[in-house]
Amino acid sequence: MYTRDGITLSTVIMSHPSRASLVPALVAACAPLGARRVADPDPAGIPSPLRTAKRAWAASLPGATHHLVLQDDVLPSADFADRVLAAVRARPDDAIALYVHWHSPLNAYLTRLAAVAGSPWAALSHREWVPTQGLVLPVAEAHGLARWLARYPDEVRDDDELVVEYCAARGLRVLATVPNLVEHGDGPSLTWDQAAGVHHATVSTEPAQPVDWRDQHLLDTRLLGRAYDTGHVDFSVGLQDSRCDIRLLPGVGETIGTLCTWPWMDAARAIGVHEQDVLASFATHSDTYPSLTSTDTGTARLREVWAAGYLLGRDCARLGGSRPTDPSRRHVRAGALESWLRSGVSEANLTREQRAALHDALLSAVGEGERAEPALRGRVTGGLARYRLPAGAEAVLTGLATRDARGLALPPARATGDDQSGLSRMDLHLLTCPWCGMADADTGELLRTLPFDGITIVSPGEYVHAGAPSLSMLACERPSQRSLVAVARAVEDGGPDDIRFRTRAVAYLESGFPLDPASGELAAALAALDDLEQRAVPVLVLPCATSAAVGGAVTPVSHHLPWERLGDALLCYLDRRAAELSRVITGRARVGPRLRSWDPAGGP
Repeated sequence: MYTRDGITLSTVIMSHPSRASLVPALVAACAPLGARRVADPDPAGIPSPLRTAKRAWAASLPGATHHLVLQDDVLPSADFADRVLAAVRARPDDAIALYVHWHSPLNAYLTRLAAVAGSPWAALSHREWVPTQGLVLPVAEAHGLARWLARYPDEVRDDDELVVEYCAARGLRVLATVPNLVEHGDGPSLTWDQAAGVHHATVSTEPAQPVDWRDQHLLDTRLLGRAYDTGHVDFSVGLQDSRCDIRLLPGVGETIGTLCTWPWMDAARAIGVHEQDVLASFATHSDTYPSLTSTDTGTARLREVWAAGYLLGRDCARLGGSRPTDPSRRHVRAGALESWLRSGVSEANLTREQRAALHDALLSAVGEGERAEPALRGRVTGGLARYRLPAGAEAVLTGLATRDARGLALPPARATGDDQSGLSRMDLHLLTCPWCGMADADTGELLRTLPFDGITIVSPGEYVHAGAPSLSMLACERPSQRSLVAVARAVEDGGPDDIRFRTRAVAYLESGFPLDPASGELAAALAALDDLEQRAVPVLVLPCATSAAVGGAVTPVSHHLPWERLGDALLCYLDRRAAELSRVITGRARVGPRLRSWDPAGGP
């Protein structure tokens, strides 16, 4: 136990015998806190952090004002004891997380937002698990949490989900230190799938420079409201597998960790940013990074990174009252963005020069977003005036876009219970594209970007999963995760188990429409396609990478396309679809259910 300036901190380490060798070094790194080991009481049982957490949170020493619980595989920062005590002294009534997982769907973004805005504190949401690698609670709340956890069997396993339930029920705010004060070690996890990748802090613990934890103006005036106001469409911006995506909550009725995330182009307007402003900013600066734009793949990767940074910058500027970045906090801002790149962009095929260029681009994009927000705030509408379209095409494109947007906005019916519901089995057929000639795809890469367990790529006409849905698409098409919502909904809503889906491109080809319709034929081709889909033919609306070659007749809903080469018809469709998505999503925003209050002294 350690006392200073009115704070008496009791510290324990949750430990499993298989990792007992880690404890002595961790105790030494915590000195002079006097950390004690709390061992798993049943190490031969099922892996269960909850089993040990019950004991750890009940193990505070008499006289303590606060209780710190650490997991045995964390790495504390330099000067750990002094930094923790100073942080607790600044916010003695709150839960303080010393670590935030860099891949967490919402809290990692809230932490990056705080870091970019220059705040030493991030407000974490009650909608997502509380990171328990290192967590400090006032001692009364620690005792209350111990009683709360004791109500659950060890088979529940995950203590972090139960901790956030307790904090929400108690109205206990959860804050994270920025930078994080512990890092996750690289050793094996007792519960996580090792194939899921490495786990690191969102904002690095090093270098250990002085932090003024008393700087709480932005936290109290903006960040807490952002984390806990559930009455509007909130969001997080993600960067994973070199793609920028957006998670929308709470009004869209989806799990916070849904696999069906939104490509940023689809959801930008729902978060108050026009996608064309992002693209225009990228176009202005892309030539600055020739080492990244020599190939289409490199250009696409840079565009996604730029979009992520730009959207973060716009969000940061909206916090209001933010001051110019304190020079002493610039390394924290840079570190938060560096970890974002490390977690979201594979560096396997990047040179050192390219990695440095990507980091510079991300920093620049954040700055561009911050500068653009005051002038562009509220500009989320689009129009058709700039599009040159043949007679009749506008009405058909609007109908396609409106129908597609409403379909995509519906989450899987059982999303709250099973994120992959309706996608547990599916055969995927890849067909040769008559426009670009691609016959084979990188199947490993394709499956990596569609992380649903039940998808199997098979030859056209073959079926591996008897009585399961199938999807036929062109080899060049790159569907987003969100686009497969149509499959899930159809299966869940009572469609035939072996229903056959086709992408819009495949449906267009199989219907015998012209491959390259002349301008005068475009409206008729679009109308025929619209009529085909309205007659309930199971068409999944996905992109064709060469859709510009057919003047927009093959039109995507959820897409990854070479934006620099799109034609007017496709741009018109995307404009109308984005506007409808924004209207539907914001119209469905609602206040989430409140958890009942709980008295730690007496129970629920």
